[in-house]
Amino acid sequence: MEKNLKQLTIFFTVLLSLYSHSIFAEVPELRLYPPNTSAYPEIQIEARRLNAHTVNRDQFSLTETFGETKKFITDLQILESKKSSPLRVYLSIPSFRNAEERYWILQFASSIAKLCEKTKGKFYLHVIADDEFLLYENINSEKMATSFHLPSKKESKFPVRSLEKLLEVIKKDKELDAALISVFWTDTKGDLFRADELGKKIQSSNLPYYLYAFSSPELTHLTESARGFFYPMEKRDSFSKLLSDLQTVSSPKIILSYQTPWKKPIWEKFEIQVDVALPNQTGAKFIYEENFTFYLLRKAGDPFLFFPVFIFLILICFSVLYYLKGFEEKQSIIRSMPNPSINSPKEFRNDANLAEVSVYRNLYGSVHEKAREREALEKILEKESVSGIEYGYGSLVQKDGIKAGYTFALDKEEIILGRGESCDFVIWDNLVEPRHAKIKKVNNCYVLFDMASELGVYLNGKKLLRPKTLTDLDEIKVGRTVFSFRGR
Repeated sequence: MEKNLKQLTIFFTVLLSLYSHSIFAEVPELRLYPPNTSAYPEIQIEARRLNAHTVNRDQFSLTETFGETKKFITDLQILESKKSSPLRVYLSIPSFRNAEERYWILQFASSIAKLCEKTKGKFYLHVIADDEFLLYENINSEKMATSFHLPSKKESKFPVRSLEKLLEVIKKDKELDAALISVFWTDTKGDLFRADELGKKIQSSNLPYYLYAFSSPELTHLTESARGFFYPMEKRDSFSKLLSDLQTVSSPKIILSYQTPWKKPIWEKFEIQVDVALPNQTGAKFIYEENFTFYLLRKAGDPFLFFPVFIFLILICFSVLYYLKGFEEKQSIIRSMPNPSINSPKEFRNDANLAEVSVYRNLYGSVHEKAREREALEKILEKESVSGIEYGYGSLVQKDGIKAGYTFALDKEEIILGRGESCDFVIWDNLVEPRHAKIKKVNNCYVLFDMASELGVYLNGKKLLRPKTLTDLDEIKVGRTVFSFRGR
């Protein structure tokens, strides 16, 4: 009786395990990413499909925990991203032992590389070897199938150690989502007794893992530890199923979207834990934090908000500058008006006021007198004959600055030199005024004028106090820029 009862118990246990396996066999494997709270209180969690099974809402169980209170998510929606995901694959292969194995490896790698090229991703080929670390990047699929030189190495005694080095390289690469594919021969042993340790490292890195090999207890245990996918070589459809799952990885991500049941105000700082559970798969836990600072930073990165605010601020700045410019013009007009308190003789009867008037005239009257004197000289020189050497052709040669060696022909009757765009010769020097100096041809003589500039014009090292005729090899300094006059 007891023996029959034990047999019946074993039978139902096996039947239940088979039944449960048939239920969960079609459950999709997903790689979940941290929540996106940019549209708070709407929360979005991106997920990448790792196999070709269908995803639906009933397969998920989401809860949010705040403090010690947990709430279930009831308004979950499954959306699909509009962007495709580039596929980055690291293919780890053993060294070949004969020409047949070499041909098979190259054809296998070429198919994977072609799939990566279709998705605009990247393909890496890793050759398991003990004496060196071999990793090839972005090999063309056509070249892989026809002319790629696959190095011949001795059979590795430490394949797990070589895969651990590759795993360290993958962890440093954060550009795109990656997938790891391993290929093993039938009699591969070496340090496969450490398969469980390697599998746990792959699982902790949240890396999709695909193993293509003949069935063996060690490799099956490796796949289970890494929570990966095993494709037995003895089955004909294994390779096509592997390609199908890889195409699913490169398909657009799915988005788990829902409204948080807490709906805390954004000016309060808080942390909420999200638990995502799938049947027959290890769940994921995330913690997202929200406060007013994070909210402003996200809004600043939103182009629909950033650019209107940016344009508005620019308009305000221009308005302020325009107002200040008008204010300065009004002040200059007021300052230019005659001051009756200075011009009226009745106001300066005492000695103190007379002293102030004399100081004012010494400081400002002399400047105006020199300016009037300069204008009178310019008018005389422009109307009357000028003494000096006559030249049929003249030019200026820049001796320093950005345009050192540049020659400017004085081919007009009057050449204006300055920083302004309307000048005949534009000088890129911040010490040069918009209209700084001019050279006028009078009776075949070239005459240099200072257009009342603040820093002045220097001719052969001396400041130009009145217009002077130029001779060959004269040096003219305007601002920081030095020119040489050439005439012939």
